[in-house]
Amino acid sequence: MNKTLYEVGDVVRDCSKDRTGTVESAEGTVLTLVRPSGLSWSVDAKTVRFATTAQKAELKNLQDRQDQRRRGVSRLSAAPPPRKSSCS
Repeated sequence: MNKTLYEVGDVVRDCSKDRTGTVESAEGTVLTLVRPSGLSWSVDAKTVRFATTAQKAELKNLQDRQDQRRRGVSRLSAAPPPRKSSCS
């Protein structure tokens, strides 16, 4: 049987790439992981482990920031517009 320990929706750490992602699909021993940005990659289930609480929080923070960008809300965009040059 080629069932993995991980299921779709699990947050895991890919130790080979030093990245945290959410399991998007699991086929045999191959997992497809996805980041909040939409970046996805395939990895052997042997090279991942369940994410720690801190890693889950980091991924949630990234998801929140990505959601803000998609809505057009960003802390960086709150800066005042550039001043017009007084030399012209």
